[in-house]
Amino acid sequence: KRFISISLVVFLLLGVMTGCGSKKEPVNSSKSTGPVPIKIFANFTSAEQTKVDQAWQKKIEEACNVKLSFEVPPSSGYGERLQVMLAGGDYPDVVYFGNTTDKNFVNSVNNGIIVPVTKYINDAPNLKKYSYDYSFDALKVKENDDIYGIPRTTVQRGDGFIIRKDWADAVGFQIPSDNLLTIDQFRDLMTKFSKNDPDGNGKNDTYGFATSADGEGNLWPIMGYAFGDLGWQKVTGEKYEYMTPMYDKESPVYKDELQFTQDLYKNGLLDPNAPSIKHDAAKQRFFQGVTGAIGEFSGWISQYVAQIAKVNPKAKLTYISGLKNAEGKFQETSFGTGLWGFWAVTSAAKRPDAIVKLFDYMLSDEGWSLCKDGVKGVSYTEENGVKKPTADYGDFAQNGWARCFVRRNDDPSFFVALDTPDEYKDPVTKWIDIAIKAKVVSLDFGYRPAAADKPELIDYGKAINQTVSKIVTGASPVSDWDKTLD
Repeated sequence: KRFISISLVVFLLLGVMTGCGSKKEPVNSSKSTGPVPIKIFANFTSAEQTKVDQAWQKKIEEACNVKLSFEVPPSSGYGERLQVMLAGGDYPDVVYFGNTTDKNFVNSVNNGIIVPVTKYINDAPNLKKYSYDYSFDALKVKENDDIYGIPRTTVQRGDGFIIRKDWADAVGFQIPSDNLLTIDQFRDLMTKFSKNDPDGNGKNDTYGFATSADGEGNLWPIMGYAFGDLGWQKVTGEKYEYMTPMYDKESPVYKDELQFTQDLYKNGLLDPNAPSIKHDAAKQRFFQGVTGAIGEFSGWISQYVAQIAKVNPKAKLTYISGLKNAEGKFQETSFGTGLWGFWAVTSAAKRPDAIVKLFDYMLSDEGWSLCKDGVKGVSYTEENGVKKPTADYGDFAQNGWARCFVRRNDDPSFFVALDTPDEYKDPVTKWIDIAIKAKVVSLDFGYRPAAADKPELIDYGKAINQTVSKIVTGASPVSDWDKTLD
């Protein structure tokens, strides 16, 4: 009996100690029930799995003893399908939300559709290690300690812009060795892109910077950080403890960036179609050679290289990390919560612990390699420790589901894809490093107070948006901004 009792204790201890990804026995293992079924409602670029994703799913399921199923609506209609699903009452186990202020999410939390995962996060060392603390804080939407989601973290940084290197060479513009421009140098470059026939076709048909309207059709000033606009920061000698230049009547910062943007627009240095197009259309105009610069994260330059080559194989691209301020420093605002969306667990989930462990495994060394690079022999081969992309890697890098589940907040190598052209690999790493060091986090952390949903404040917000758009295009003078704040 003593032998049997000791054996039973040892057996139980081994069961407790076994984790997701164990070679002996995966987490959630149960010989009586089999793999844990997990249904995920997700928003991916492509609604179809790549060949690599299919192999990745098998690896993940085996490592974590789960059986995954997906509902992936077309990306363009995700919001509508999400709303219909939540209203229908037939919930998946996991749902993707783009931000914590999404009314679908807030209402689902209040209605009990989305449940807290706090106690499971406490046992998820990789999620805690590779997510920002304030990302978890942002998911405490009831202003208590309950966490209502699993972070999909992003590397917080200050982004610059991609430019046509061949155009810069054609107009005789030399990029500084520190990869940063002054405000005057930026204006000079945009002028030359707009006025000096950089494509050499003998026509005045190019513009400097590819701007566009936001999702609601509003225009905003550009390069505000170079004028000192770093979002919400702690201040002294003010009425409020925290302030942002946009609402500070005593500060000239926001009016300076408005004036700068208006001057660029009125002088034909910004895309004149900006008020009527969204970002995707602005990208297409950049690919087509209408504009010579576009705001973007440096990690995506290899995708831009591939896209522009389809239109103009001779086009050359490079990256400018940003603009220096008046003191010669590069500091750029990093807004938000450190979240690139997040995954919420619903009340329909029978094993929320298994769901959290699944995502935690994806951030382990083994799981992260699978999510980042795919499956050896399918998306890459390995020679002397160096991963070489296969023919299937490109589709995975562009459209892969696996690369959209999690991110490590300290690993910019994710953005240096295996198929990044050799000439860009070292520069991209340097550009990302500059961007990370330049970031200044806006201290509102994406917080949206309940008062913001009051009708009078919604109307006031619309008035602000309209005023800014009119000022940017020159339809209203910059002095109108003070009147808006009165």
